[in-house]
Amino acid sequence: MPQVLRSLQERLALTEEDQVLKAVFASRALALRGLSFFVVAIFVERLARSVVG
Repeated sequence: MPQVLRSLQERLALTEEDQVLKAVFASRALALRGLSFFVVAIFVERLARSVVG
């Protein structure tokens, strides 16, 4: 019985670690998405200036 409890505790610890890794990955993905949006906005703005001017 103690082995079953240990294995359950180990699985729970791994899932908590996985949750943290998923949160870190999600925050980085959102940051990169925002940065790419910013870069595209700058590109479009400069393209519009070159066409108009």
